[in-house]
Amino acid sequence: MSDKFPNRPGWYLLTVAALTCSLYLLTFIHHTPTKAVKSKTIRDKPLPPKLAKEKPKETITPKSVDSITTTTEQGVAFVDETSPESLTPEDQFEEMRVSYQKRVIDQLPEGRNRTDLVVRYYRHPADGNFVRALKDLRLYIHERKADAAFDKYPSNALFYGDDVPEETLRLVAYALMQEGMQIRSIQQSKYHDSWKASAIEVGVDTLAVNEAAYSLQDILNLTFSP
Repeated sequence: MSDKFPNRPGWYLLTVAALTCSLYLLTFIHHTPTKAVKSKTIRDKPLPPKLAKEKPKETITPKSVDSITTTTEQGVAFVDETSPESLTPEDQFEEMRVSYQKRVIDQLPEGRNRTDLVVRYYRHPADGNFVRALKDLRLYIHERKADAAFDKYPSNALFYGDDVPEETLRLVAYALMQEGMQIRSIQQSKYHDSWKASAIEVGVDTLAVNEAAYSLQDILNLTFSP
């Protein structure tokens, strides 16, 4: 028996040592760091800005069709209920006058009138002093007495030249009507494309004496000849 299985305890020790070395080598190989990989995974990349989810913007519905909604950068909405459709003719003329004040009158030297237009007024005894209202528009007024044949008629017409802006003509009509003038005719002057191109004439149209007087809405709706 001893010749067939010599030194059995030593054999066992050798076997255990060999297994221990094998386990050690396997552990060493498993934990040895591999070469670093430079590329990153998709999860490491930031989401591109154009794909970033935006916070939905708050929408505000106007209260009515006539309302005008304005939204500021902070998202606060202001609803303006005074759209052109809801304004009275008086309100529309007042807005026109305020705009004229800022764009024209405020740009003039102090105490100076406009030099690009002239109002030619043919004075009639029945008119009173309504033409003074045109001074507020800073228009130069060239005044002269009407022919004796027209003295019995109050002024009832406006005549304009080709270079007269429509806004100015409407404001002249509005100012005169506010002072009591009944306008029954608005038309181009006889010399509208020559020496009276930059003039507004206040006088009489004898053919319109029996015509209905214009309303403020009529003045707003007028289409002037070019």
